[in-house]
Amino acid sequence: MAQNIHPKRNAVQVKCSGCGAEFQVKIASDQNGIDVESCNNCHVAYTGIMTVSQTGKVEAFKQKYGEINWDNLA
Repeated sequence: MAQNIHPKRNAVQVKCSGCGAEFQVKIASDQNGIDVESCNNCHVAYTGIMTVSQTGKVEAFKQKYGEINWDNLA
């Protein structure tokens, strides 16, 4: 097996601009810090604050085109 082929992993400070949280990760990079827009503390998929449209796709179709009478289609 080849020796010393993997890149060196360095600790990098990550700062979230959305909520201001800071944490440290180890990545194969020489960067001093990384700025991210959202993290697991403030992203809507993780927090459960995601707003979903009250009208779904089926309801929007029914409002636009009305009910389909399947008996008259044959």
